[in-house]
Amino acid sequence: MIAAAPQPSLDNSLERRLFTRRSDLTEAIRLTIANTALNAILNRRWGAITDISKAYGISRTFVYSLANELKQLGQFLFKDKTNDPQALTRERKRSIEMMLSIRLEGCSSIGHVSTVMKRQACDLSSIGSISQTLSRIGGILPMTIDAQQTLQYLVFASDEIFSKTTPVLVTVDPCSSAILRIELSETRHADDWKNHFECLMDNGMEAIYLVSDDGIGLRAGHGAALSHTVRQSDTYHAVAHTLGSWVERFEKTAYKAIKERV
Repeated sequence: MIAAAPQPSLDNSLERRLFTRRSDLTEAIRLTIANTALNAILNRRWGAITDISKAYGISRTFVYSLANELKQLGQFLFKDKTNDPQALTRERKRSIEMMLSIRLEGCSSIGHVSTVMKRQACDLSSIGSISQTLSRIGGILPMTIDAQQTLQYLVFASDEIFSKTTPVLVTVDPCSSAILRIELSETRHADDWKNHFECLMDNGMEAIYLVSDDGIGLRAGHGAALSHTVRQSDTYHAVAHTLGSWVERFEKTAYKAIKERV
């Protein structure tokens, strides 16, 4: 049985440190960096964050994180004491919800997400904070949807995409566009696809139909794990491969005729 690994909670993951602590960056230096960066952000001094990162040999993301931590501390220290003590947590939650909505539903770049969030006076609106938050949330999401102990009968649409040269195996539900499972894989052989499909079944999803291209590994994995399920070539590849075979045949005929004429 191949089950999805238990995932840490969102709250715990958002609090984890992302950076390796450098002994030469003392607390005083970090406070100086945070103060300088926050001052630059609040006064819209473009290029200042880059200058700070170069001066101290640190990433822009780290500079933004220090500035954001100082900003949050200041908001906590100087906020109106009559406010609800849970207000900061609610504001953080609202900011994350806004961030995810703009990013996923609006299909916006991180820069555009930052622009919209700043207009709405949201926390975590800097590019660095958005990048960190999205990375942390992405890191704790499971690779496979959990059917929550209810067997789901679905159409599987499976294919490989690539992150540079590394294959990413993906299966989606074509009706809802929900990603059922996505995983980085060193190869895309039959065993990789077999394990991919078995993990889906172990998490409560049963294929009633499989749509895919004619990749050798994918088809072999289908035969090993889903031999009882009908597989159909997707329309694009079915047409493209058919046209490709015609093109190859016509090219051979044409070149043969040209050669005979010469």
